[in-house]
Amino acid sequence: MSESPHPNTQKTGVRRVNSLALPASLNQSFMEALRRFSAKFIAEKANASTRTAEGWKQGRSAPQGRHVIAMMSDDQLCAELLKMAGKGDAIRLQETISALKSALDAVEGR
Repeated sequence: MSESPHPNTQKTGVRRVNSLALPASLNQSFMEALRRFSAKFIAEKANASTRTAEGWKQGRSAPQGRHVIAMMSDDQLCAELLKMAGKGDAIRLQETISALKSALDAVEGR
């Protein structure tokens, strides 16, 4: 049995994801941002499995970039992720865009 090329990351506060070292606080940040949503809802919006979304909610892992991008298409998730990123000013822009989309839909009878 050979040794893993990666040192034990449990003691360092760093988790390895696809050979990238990420701070454990990133998982915590996603966990806090996603806590008010159901795993099923997150999974649908992120194009992921419910089990994967549950792992994000429990802080065991963080979503991949493609999942984050997919979640940004939902207004509620987008607002939470922008808050997590410290972009409160962008939330107002996102809310304005959402309101404009709703108004356009109403005008077009959707």
